[in-house]
Amino acid sequence: MKGKHLSARTAYLALGSRECLSFISAQPPHEGEAGNRVGCIRTVDGGLSFEFLSWDYLSTVKITEPHSNPPALLKLADGRLCCGYGDRIDRRIKVKYSDDDGHSWGPEVIIRHDYYQCHESDRDLGYVSMVQRPDGKLVAIYYWAAAEHPQQYIAASIWGP
Repeated sequence: MKGKHLSARTAYLALGSRECLSFISAQPPHEGEAGNRVGCIRTVDGGLSFEFLSWDYLSTVKITEPHSNPPALLKLADGRLCCGYGDRIDRRIKVKYSDDDGHSWGPEVIIRHDYYQCHESDRDLGYVSMVQRPDGKLVAIYYWAAAEHPQQYIAASIWGP
């Protein structure tokens, strides 16, 4: 990661008291490649040191604008993958499903679309996290603003996959 410009868009998955995977966004690894790319780093010593794991990916779920945030990826009980993300271009929370382990992705499904825009450039939404409930329904939690709550807050949506 030396010499790469990291953005402030991060997510993590704690694997134990001292081990954690961190998903980062940074300048891409190849000269001339536009935008940022998501990468994965790991610590096994409680954050004293990090090992870069990979930029590699099987397929693109969605190309988002700069300064977007990492998506959430969830393996469903039926074996499919579900990727949830905040689309800051059209101010919506969306998901896509894959039934071939991420080699390809189906169409976008809009989970929420009533974002309250307090000014023209307001697009501060996203940071999706997801879980699947025992009854099979999905829960997405994200950063949002609505007419009844114009200041951003943590919101949730529940739906059947």
